[in-house]
Amino acid sequence: MDSPTMIKIQVLLLRPWRTAEGVERVRALVAELGMKPTAEGRATISAEIGRDEFATLFQRSVEEIEPQARSDRDFGRSGGHI
Repeated sequence: MDSPTMIKIQVLLLRPWRTAEGVERVRALVAELGMKPTAEGRATISAEIGRDEFATLFQRSVEEIEPQARSDRDFGRSGGHI
């Protein structure tokens, strides 16, 4: 399987952080952790991180999975579309 060089991450903000100041503070923390913020909204921050940085930050190597057909049970599960 051809590996992407960057892994997409989405950070879901808890309600108390869903303010302009909260989003900016979490965005700064995301960057400090080595992720590159790519987009933000009131409730989420999207970012990218390299495979090696991911392994170091999360203490786990990246596992690639084959793309899977979509179904009713996809919510909260990676379909291999990374």
